[in-house]
Amino acid sequence: MKRAFKWIGIILLTLILLAAALAAHTWYAKPLSINWFYTRVFAQFSIDNPELLTRLRMLEPLGIRGHNAKLGDSSPADTERTAAKWRANLETLRSYDAGGYTGQDRLSYDILDYFLDSLVRGEPWRYHNFPVNQLFGIQSELPNMMTQSQQINDATDAEHYLTRLSLFPRKFDEVIESLKLRESRNIIPPKFVVEKVGDQVKEFAATPAAANALVVTFKEKLAKLPAEKMDAATRDALAKRAEESVAANVIPAYQKLAAYIETLRSKALRNEGAWSLPDGDKYYQYQVEANTTTKMKAD
Repeated sequence: MKRAFKWIGIILLTLILLAAALAAHTWYAKPLSINWFYTRVFAQFSIDNPELLTRLRMLEPLGIRGHNAKLGDSSPADTERTAAKWRANLETLRSYDAGGYTGQDRLSYDILDYFLDSLVRGEPWRYHNFPVNQLFGIQSELPNMMTQSQQINDATDAEHYLTRLSLFPRKFDEVIESLKLRESRNIIPPKFVVEKVGDQVKEFAATPAAANALVVTFKEKLAKLPAEKMDAATRDALAKRAEESVAANVIPAYQKLAAYIETLRSKALRNEGAWSLPDGDKYYQYQVEANTTTKMKAD
C-alpha cells in the first residue's frame, strides 16, 4: 500500500511539474497553440494596464482585485518595453503556419497581424502624440476612472482606492518625464492645447481636498455600504485618510504637472497640425493609413 501511495505521489508531482512547465512555456516562449498565444497577448497587455482592468471589471467576479491598488507605468522606459513587446509578438505570430487557416481562424490571425503590424510600423513616431491634451490624458482620465469605474464594496476595496491615491505622484512624474522627452525632440502641443490643459490642471489643483471629486465620490461610495459591511467609525476613518492623501499626494502631483505645462506656454506659440512635427509628413501619412486601413495618400 505504501508503495502504491509513493507511485501515486510521484505521478501527481510529475503531472504538476509538467503543467507548470507548459504554463511557463506558454507565457515566455512560443505557445503550442495559436489560441493560447492570442490569450497571452491579451493577458499580458491587461496586466500591464491595471486601470484598464478596473474599467473592464472582468476579474472582480473571480475574487481577483489586486489590480485596483495599482497604476500602470507611463514612463519612457515602459514605452520602449511595450514597443519591444509588440515587435516580439508580431514575430511570434508570423512564426505560426497560417496557410491552412480558414474562416474565423483566418480572420483572427489577420486582425491581430494587422493590429501588431500597424503598431510596429508606427514605432518611429511613438512619441509624436500629446498624451496630455484637452480631451483626454492623466489629468482627467485617472480621476474619472477612480470615481466612475472603481468599485467600493468593502474595506478591501476602500484600501485599494487609498493605495491608488498614494501612487499619483509616481504616475504624474512618469507622465512629466514622457512630456519632457517629447519636448527635447521638439514635439510640443499646439498653443490651444497647452492653454486648455494648463487651465484644467490648475483648476483641479486649486480645489480643496475636502471638495475634491476623488474624496467626495469616495465618501458617497462608502455611504452606500450596508452597516453590516462597514460601521460608521470605519467609514469616517477611511474618508479622513482619503482627504489627507488627496492633500498630500494628489494635489501636489497636479501642481507639479501644472508647473511644467506652464513652461510650455512660451514654447507653444502656434496652432499647427501634425505636419509641423519632426518627420511630420511621414507621420501624417502613417496616421492616414492607420485610421483608414487604406494606402490612400493625404492629398
